[in-house]
Amino acid sequence: MNAQVPDSFTSRACPLCASSAKVRLLTLDADAIFRSNWSYRPEAKALLEVDADDRYSVVECSGCGFLYADALPDAPFLHRVYDQVIDGDAARSNNLSPAQIAPKMDNIAVLLRLAGTRAEPLRILDYGCGFGATLALLAAAGPAVQAIGYETSATRLADLRARGLAATGDTAQWMGRGPFDIVVLDNVLEHVLSPRETVASIARACAPDALLFVSVPETNRERVLAQQRVADAGGAIDMDINPWEHLNYFDTKHLDALLAAFAFGPLSAARLPQAVDIGVRPCESAAGRMKNALASLPRLAAYAMHGDTLPRTTRRFYRLARDAADSRRPALASEHA
Repeated sequence: MNAQVPDSFTSRACPLCASSAKVRLLTLDADAIFRSNWSYRPEAKALLEVDADDRYSVVECSGCGFLYADALPDAPFLHRVYDQVIDGDAARSNNLSPAQIAPKMDNIAVLLRLAGTRAEPLRILDYGCGFGATLALLAAAGPAVQAIGYETSATRLADLRARGLAATGDTAQWMGRGPFDIVVLDNVLEHVLSPRETVASIARACAPDALLFVSVPETNRERVLAQQRVADAGGAIDMDINPWEHLNYFDTKHLDALLAAFAFGPLSAARLPQAVDIGVRPCESAAGRMKNALASLPRLAAYAMHGDTLPRTTRRFYRLARDAADSRRPALASEHA
């Protein structure tokens, strides 16, 4: 299938290493994207005014192996997607549901335990706070936490402010509230135009030893190729394979490499204040429990030897190296003097 890039999209180089050499792995038409996304309004096709001949691709960088959307949509297209095409009520209801909030509570608990007791309130940035599920939980923590959210969608910002949550769409405003002790990047890096620039701006606004939580969909070459086969058969592909919204596709290797470039090191399972997950799951069947236990033995061995097990992009904790943070602090101060 040939890829005809829409006029409102711009071809891009690899957002991690800047190489322009790439291999196309997946190419979708608009209909394949529409039928795979439950959050889009019925009139999505008319709102986006997409051409039936246009194609949207995910490619693999020939230099570093990173996967990314081959072309970037322009600002008007992104505005239509996030503020018009997505059914805000349906997406908000899903994002603020108990099932979605529960893991966010767990992630916040880990971050607060890692931060420890402080004489001054913890400064926390929820970057790309969306509908504010995490921001609301942080606000409920009381005066020991000072949290601010950053959100670019005008409709979501209006909703956040109507609910009394501290949020801004102005970069200078949130940077002026730093340096931050904790930053949350929950399902954000896959959406941004330049993940390197995003992480660089966050690193400049961090305090020494700042904590960073990142969650992005886990994606690799095999998964993308499998989704192409599903699309070719006329099926609905996974919702997070979407070159309009998800511009960057991470596995653990590339996520860690991106963060390491700005002195964020991953925290192993042995360093997290919680029970270690080696993949043992509840199961009613004795045979199922036996199979699960046997499959968990290699993960237990990995934990015993290396202090880590089951690293995944959907739940990754990092800490900023102090010496790197110290070198960034004067630049931050001068920016907001």
